[in-house]
Amino acid sequence: MIGWELPPLFAGGLGQVCDALLHSFSKTEHEVTYIMPYGPADFHTKYGNRVLIAQHKIPAHKLKNIHLKTVGTGFHAYMDERQYDEVHKRIAREKQFASDGKVVKNLYGDNLFEEMERFAQRVRLIAEDEDFDVIHIHEFHTYPAGHQAREVSGKPLVMHVHNTIFDRALGRASEEERSREYYALAHSDHIVAISDYVKNMVVNNYGIDPNKITVVHNEPTLYEEPEVKVDIMPDEKVVLFLGRISVQKGPEYFVEAAKRVLDHHEKVKFVVVGSGDKLNSMIEHAASLGIGQNFLFTGWLNKQESARMFDRADAFVMPSVSEPFGLVPYESLQHRTPPIISKTSGISEVLQNCIKVDFWDTEKLADRIISLLSYPSMHQTMTENGYHEVMNRSWDTAVTKLVRLYKDVIRKAS
Repeated sequence: MIGWELPPLFAGGLGQVCDALLHSFSKTEHEVTYIMPYGPADFHTKYGNRVLIAQHKIPAHKLKNIHLKTVGTGFHAYMDERQYDEVHKRIAREKQFASDGKVVKNLYGDNLFEEMERFAQRVRLIAEDEDFDVIHIHEFHTYPAGHQAREVSGKPLVMHVHNTIFDRALGRASEEERSREYYALAHSDHIVAISDYVKNMVVNNYGIDPNKITVVHNEPTLYEEPEVKVDIMPDEKVVLFLGRISVQKGPEYFVEAAKRVLDHHEKVKFVVVGSGDKLNSMIEHAASLGIGQNFLFTGWLNKQESARMFDRADAFVMPSVSEPFGLVPYESLQHRTPPIISKTSGISEVLQNCIKVDFWDTEKLADRIISLLSYPSMHQTMTENGYHEVMNRSWDTAVTKLVRLYKDVIRKAS
């Protein structure tokens, strides 16, 4: 299995998904080796999976025809070429520090595609000495690495698609990115999509045969529930927005709905957890509507701090414009906070105990928020049913589907 990240070295949902898959695979008879480009030499998972860090397995002097220039890490699985360039320029001006105050080792180069090629060469050399049956890659960024492994081994390649450039950049990606993503999709032996939403994006935008795509939905990762408190007035209702504050997540619709709610309920606090390029405009939007005093912007919070917010919240809202899946509603229900989610999200295909709305319909969104805040019996029913629904789901289900798929592509390749 080839990816870019694993907790705690991760930037988003993809790292969490890979970690969850490794956990479930560790409970089976199947051995999985995970390869990622950079990380500590002694990196390991909590579950005993074998993790290879390409940087340490293959020294730089063995790579061919790649100009090596390293800077602090800023790459993550949801970046497009423009975002990568912006982060690289910022990091080049700043020193990156770990939580213990030490300077983080420089990692990534100043060109996204150069980085992909460097990783691919290392994976090829690693694959020459490994024994395996199938190659599982995550996103088109790892396709060059997967292709090199397939070329030296002859083993089938499965591409796991978590989102497409039409979600990441809302169609504003470069022509080279489109070409690379299409090439990866077209030349993989099989494709795994995390939702029907993603499958339809791949089919409709790239013309890929739908029979080549298998949908394996994401599952919840269950966490211990800490007993925590939040300093919000006890008589205030709390509505939570948690995630990356970007145009894809629909922050402006959250603010518009908040205004409608406050026209009926004055004692409601709208808590926004996260950061992103739309944070300032979201703050300005709330202020322009005269409701800034009812908003609390916390910035980025860690897992325990986020848990405090879920435990205090009366409702969680995910009004995403583009959401290939969306794991946060699972987390919300685990903390017994009922979610209101966008109908266009991938998770809406599988989650039953939630409220689903069109992201643009702020009147209906506000009405559903008001209902959850006003009717305790409705709130309790959704909370309890949703909690039991999430607790009965498991990543083991996804792994069972993947194993069945692996056997099928191996049979076809032999």
